[in-house]
Amino acid sequence: MGIAIVQSSQFITIVGGPNGYIRCLNSFVADVVRHEARTGALGSMTDCMYFGAAIGFLIRGIISDAFGILAPFRMTLVLFLFCCVYVALNLPATSPPEVNKSDATSQITLGLSRFFCPLRIFMPQKCILPDGRTMTEFGAQMLGIGVFLGILATGYIPVLLQQYATGEFYFGTTENAYLIFMYSSLRGVFLTLIFPRVISRGRAWLQPRDGAKSKPPPPLPRKSHFFQMSLYLLAR
Repeated sequence: MGIAIVQSSQFITIVGGPNGYIRCLNSFVADVVRHEARTGALGSMTDCMYFGAAIGFLIRGIISDAFGILAPFRMTLVLFLFCCVYVALNLPATSPPEVNKSDATSQITLGLSRFFCPLRIFMPQKCILPDGRTMTEFGAQMLGIGVFLGILATGYIPVLLQQYATGEFYFGTTENAYLIFMYSSLRGVFLTLIFPRVISRGRAWLQPRDGAKSKPPPPLPRKSHFFQMSLYLLAR
């Protein structure tokens, strides 16, 4: 029965859930960080989330054994309210992207189509290179497919680890807490120590070696009307 409750609780992630907060935070970091430092900043931010999850699981197990199974849920509510106050007081406000009113009026959709409108940013889009050539950009589409396949392949691992450990080894709350602590810590260490170095080495490897001054990066499809309308609809 307990495993069935855990499985049923994952249905909220279909409409967002905690993963929605992470996507909003990714968008915020992408807006306030320079282009060349964006990938490392996103990796460091994800590292903080994994370390926070590791410490949270560990504290959850200790507190539940000391004060009862309801104590972690009450602590989660208090921490969530604290995070809301912290975000409201410390994060700077960012203005929404400017959208032409005529385009916005013609592109606003209703019903279910409005819910799926942000998916248009994953469609191939045209980009103009500095030398005047036009190319089709598939980066957002490949990124979306990669994220989907990555979550499909590994997203269930934390829950499956706990279910298997509980069913086969009779792990309790504390033992599962240590198990997920080790899992999240491993991913956090990778994102802290290895991932930024891999990105830096990759950027240095792909830089032109002839000593010529590098040209500015080509305009990204981020400024397209589809992307701006997607952010506009999500903000509403």
